Amino acid sequence: MTKNEKILAELELHVEGSVETYVDRVLELQDYRDGLVHVEDIRATARESFAALIDQIFTDAPESAGLLVDTARELVMRRRGQGVHLDPLLTAVRLDFTVLWELLKRLCQPHDTEVLVDLAEPLWRAVEDYANGVYRAYLEQSEREVREESVLRQEYLTQALSRDGGAEAMRQASRMVGFDVGEPLVLCVAVGEVGRELRGVLSTALRSALPVHLVNFEGYAVLIFPARLDDVRDRVSRVPCAVLDNLVGLEGVRSKLRLAQRIAEVVAVDDAGAVTPERAWPRVARHGLESIGLDLAEQIEAGLRRARRGEAARIAMTVRQYLSSGSVAEAAVAIPCHRNTVQNHLNRFRELTGIDPGIPEQAAQLVIAWG
Repeated sequence: MTKNEKILAELELHVEGSVETYVDRVLELQDYRDGLVHVEDIRATARESFAALIDQIFTDAPESAGLLVDTARELVMRRRGQGVHLDPLLTAVRLDFTVLWELLKRLCQPHDTEVLVDLAEPLWRAVEDYANGVYRAYLEQSEREVREESVLRQEYLTQALSRDGGAEAMRQASRMVGFDVGEPLVLCVAVGEVGRELRGVLSTALRSALPVHLVNFEGYAVLIFPARLDDVRDRVSRVPCAVLDNLVGLEGVRSKLRLAQRIAEVVAVDDAGAVTPERAWPRVARHGLESIGLDLAEQIEAGLRRARRGEAARIAMTVRQYLSSGSVAEAAVAIPCHRNTVQNHLNRFRELTGIDPGIPEQAAQLVIAWG
């Protein structure tokens, strides 16, 4: 029998005593000393880990490395379920080296020093491989749980937006996604490529663990977050999407979702930031009328085509400026030009198109046509 074989036999014979040493030391660690893990579970884990490590040290076979990986994954599954955090778990794993090294030193005779030195690096490497396996498995499990929770949250949100499930269903969905019941929320909706920009807002918020959620609802990107998150509001304000603010809870979001979708359909990619209902209503109205064949802009454009060369653009600019304030004087200052010029342009516009911007009912037609 070789020296290594003798030491292996001695290890297997005496390792049970080291199991108890390991248990005593692990119970001093955070989470373990709080009783999250039963003593018998710690003891069983020590036996499994020691067996896998000893096998790795003395055989160095590929299947031994696989055993360590499997042991690491099984350990992570149990410990995460018991609520053990990563740091104390890794500390417990690295105690394997300390305890097994102490046992090896006790078992080796003075003339076995060379063998002991030869075993130090393989033992250290095996424990580090084991610890790294635990670390990777812990992160993978964490990511899986985050993805599963995200899917579950999206399902709750989609259901809350899809139908009126009653007050209790709304409360449950709110709690699930981290909203206070009835707190003011912001609803953002986008279509097409703009949805990617909302995903960018989401990614930034998630890095800060903020309750911001994005769902794909009926082909629209729908972002929802509490109105109290000023940084998120600021980022969203720069995205060309529909925004409705201060909606009361998920019920308020659900009741305004159709409006937000209609606004999102008329938002232009070159819009300077988010579009609110106050800005969007002329576009929404024009879009709706055009969908049934009524083009308000056609009458205006046909009339302006009768203007002299270069005249139409100046007249249209003057009318737009007048519509923004309803004041000839303010329009003259903004252009800038004489007030008589503004009045002349308004009169000429009426002659060409038959629409008088000074009459509210006809002015509304212009606001919608040019919205």
